[in-house]
Amino acid sequence: MYIDEVTLSFIITEISRLTFWNFNYNFNIGPRIGSCNTFTIRMTLTSWLQETEYHHQVALVLILLASLWLLKRPRNLPPGPPALPIVGSLPFINMNDPLNTFSRLAKNYGAVCSVYLGSRLVVLLSSYDVIKEAFVRNGEIFSDRPRSFRKELYRNKGFLSNGQEWKDQRRFTLTTLKDLGLGKISLEDKIIEEIEALLTVMQKKLPCSSSDVHSLTATATSNIICSMAFGSRFEYHDKEFKKLQALMDIFFINSTVSAALDFFPLLRYLPGDPFNYYASLRNVAELNAFIGEAIREHRDHFSPGNVEDFTDAYLHKMQEHGHLHTNFTGNCFTTEFPTVLVCIP
Repeated sequence: MYIDEVTLSFIITEISRLTFWNFNYNFNIGPRIGSCNTFTIRMTLTSWLQETEYHHQVALVLILLASLWLLKRPRNLPPGPPALPIVGSLPFINMNDPLNTFSRLAKNYGAVCSVYLGSRLVVLLSSYDVIKEAFVRNGEIFSDRPRSFRKELYRNKGFLSNGQEWKDQRRFTLTTLKDLGLGKISLEDKIIEEIEALLTVMQKKLPCSSSDVHSLTATATSNIICSMAFGSRFEYHDKEFKKLQALMDIFFINSTVSAALDFFPLLRYLPGDPFNYYASLRNVAELNAFIGEAIREHRDHFSPGNVEDFTDAYLHKMQEHGHLHTNFTGNCFTTEFPTVLVCIP
């Protein structure tokens, strides 16, 4: 167990504040043995025990026990700053300047160090050699995605999966999008078609404000993506198209607001949904319903010899695998679509 003087000072200061009494304390930090420091704490408690109420004494004991237990670091964990219950190491680091903060941590604790951001343990790699060792020489070990609220929403499927499933999905998505014209001259016809539609709408709206231009340009870009995903473009006033854009806007907003849930999972239980936990659940359900309807329409008219868009290609891939154990299933299909739709503004 590694507890330095800063941590002990913090604990005793907090105890003093809670018990309305100042302690006389000093430290005797012994020699380091491996990752451990032997230490003793001597405090003058006689007068305090005589004058302090019973519940304050109980609070002292509970705080000390909880702090000492939660400050323990596993033996094989890289060194790092101390951690406190719930907030982790946040009181000891400046997250307003993360680059310099992490640089100082690397200087103090080495190229491989660890820090608790809330309840999330994060290992920092701060040199070219250790990064290459982790992600090149041991890439298979370090390739999985960390636990996150988004992975929970999508049940670790599709673009948020790990291992072989993620490799299969990524390979299929990149290959299919390239076949549909991504990065090729063949996509030029769809772009020109959309530009002509954009100019027609802008002429009808003259004079256009800057917000109108931004909105129309975003809609045009979205339509190009939709033509690859669903095989057809939408009219600019189409209600379903506007609904899809609104859902994607909410998706990105929720992704930002709910990021705190990755580090403080208990925040999801706060009244009023301040971190958009339930709003994210509703948004993903509505997105899945929209995508599911598009998939059902394609399935009703699907022909293996006529693959025209990403949806057709995925249905064809699912048909090839049939009922065999495969990473191409209906659930993966639904959760893979955000990979394509993520470009929709």
